[in-house]
Amino acid sequence: MVDKWEQVLVASSIGSSQNNFQSVYCGDFEWVKKEFSDPGFTIIKDYAPQGVKEIENLSYLHFNTGDKVADVSTIKLLYDRMTTPGIVVMDNYSCDYGIDSVDTFLRSKDNIVIPMASGQGIILKL
Repeated sequence: MVDKWEQVLVASSIGSSQNNFQSVYCGDFEWVKKEFSDPGFTIIKDYAPQGVKEIENLSYLHFNTGDKVADVSTIKLLYDRMTTPGIVVMDNYSCDYGIDSVDTFLRSKDNIVIPMASGQGIILKL
């Protein structure tokens, strides 16, 4: 799990506000460490991709940043370090950028890409 656990304002249909931030995002790093204390979790307090340069042997990646550059850079950095089989979930795959940027990278890889109606994309690394 990679995040800075820092406050950011979140835009919604009712506007950006501190209250909206509190309702959709956990900024309590100590709570996250406690909640995900299982040895199967790696928690990194940093941004991707710079915070994940040393990670190896991943079986699951889930991107939910909304940041095209960070998501595409991170999947390029980590895809070949994933176990086979492996699963990647990208929340914004079909929405803004995934289809073009990610598919171009994945063309030379052995995988199945499943676009979801929600805009997510599920990538099965074979």
